[in-house]
Amino acid sequence: MLRHGEFTVTTDGQMIILQVSGSHNEYDTLAVTQELRQVVLAFEGKPFVELIDGRELQGTTPEGFKVLAEYEQWLSTQNFVARAFVSPNRIIPAIAEKHIDGIKENNVRNFIDIDAAKAWLLSELKKA
Repeated sequence: MLRHGEFTVTTDGQMIILQVSGSHNEYDTLAVTQELRQVVLAFEGKPFVELIDGRELQGTTPEGFKVLAEYEQWLSTQNFVARAFVSPNRIIPAIAEKHIDGIKENNVRNFIDIDAAKAWLLSELKKA
């Protein structure tokens, strides 16, 4: 397994915070999604939101997108409320929307400002 990118997963209440940087292949995305699944399961059915800080993300391989699509399908079976993706531009979010089946069915918004993303997620979580 040769991984390329870096990631950290933390939580703040019922918000999962994923920071990603570099380029990600299928091994990176598999490691990320496995850790995310563990955090989601630890919420024991409580509603949650995801903040993805992709300001330093360079991209994901086609194989990585397949792993993300599987995670997206699984996520739709959980008490997932919303996801905010923070990126310095619209390029990576547009590519993700094209290659990850099911992402458009979930409550996902793209942001440039991380504070605006957090505020939106908290407002979505209050509605749940």
